[in-house]
Amino acid sequence: HRDTRRSLTLTAAPAPGERAPAAMGLPETPVEFQAATLPSGVLYTRLNIFIAPNIVMPAFSQAVGSALNAPGVIIDLRGNPGGIGLMAMGMAGWFIDQQGVNLGTLKARGINLNFFVNPRAQPFPGKVAVLVDELSMSTSEIL
Repeated sequence: HRDTRRSLTLTAAPAPGERAPAAMGLPETPVEFQAATLPSGVLYTRLNIFIAPNIVMPAFSQAVGSALNAPGVIIDLRGNPGGIGLMAMGMAGWFIDQQGVNLGTLKARGINLNFFVNPRAQPFPGKVAVLVDELSMSTSEIL
């Protein structure tokens, strides 16, 4: 019932993920990268924000590199507000084997920053799905 009063006790808990130090005008931020193999053999990955490349890039490379025989990869960027755009170039390199593929151009304050794919020597050959929603922005859109 709407008029019934209830008492709740809430306990604050830290956000999941490894803490990335303050950078790019953001405070210390939890970075959460997840990777799991689904029952179908598809690799599912999820990233909450594109910061802390020293945390994310090795984990992403390990996950995709160990799943080269998987039938597909899912990259879940739903709710990801973006971050360091250059990370998209390295991540896309796992899925595109051609040099010079342009992911787009960021135009800001009279500067053009082109995002080109950095292909891997042995890219993932299967299907790729990128999940986005209305909160996927910036680097999520680049990738």
